[in-house]
Order: sequence, then C-alpha cells, then structure tokens
Amino acid sequence: MTFHHWADPARGIAEVARVMKPDGTWLLADFVPRGPIGWFVSRRFPRPERLTKELGEVGLGIEMRRPVAGLAGQVLVLRINRNCLR
Repeated sequence: MTFHHWADPARGIAEVARVMKPDGTWLLADFVPRGPIGWFVSRRFPRPERLTKELGEVGLGIEMRRPVAGLAGQVLVLRINRNCLR
C-alpha cells in the first residue's frame, strides 16, 4: 500500500525488474480507484492501464489480479512476474 507514494513509479518498476530473479514474483497491493471515485482522487494512484504499460516496458506482466474483500474492489493485490504480459 505504498506504490502511490513512490516519487517516480516508472523508475521504481524498472528497479524492481532489474533486481527480480528470473522466476521471481512481486506482490503489489494498493488502492486502484475504479468507477466514480476515480474522478475524485489524486492522479498518484496507479491506473491499471498505465501500470500494465509500464510493467510491459520492462518485461513484467500481471499474472493475477484479486480485489481485497470488503473494500468495494478499490484495493487490488497483483501478482507480477516476467513474461506474463496480460
């Protein structure tokens, strides 16, 4: 739940990709605004389209997306690894 605080998310993603083992997994959980609430929150929160693009640029992809129960689907847990460009 810190990704939205990263000063340069694209640079941070590139660094994660650099240090990740070939068979490694990154679990990322953060607030991902959906629906009307997305219009009212800061642009700092990860947007699925932008996140997918930035991950793909460094050879990472989202293998699994799962909303956290009880939070109206606004918090997602993402399992990210190499060569899983979905």
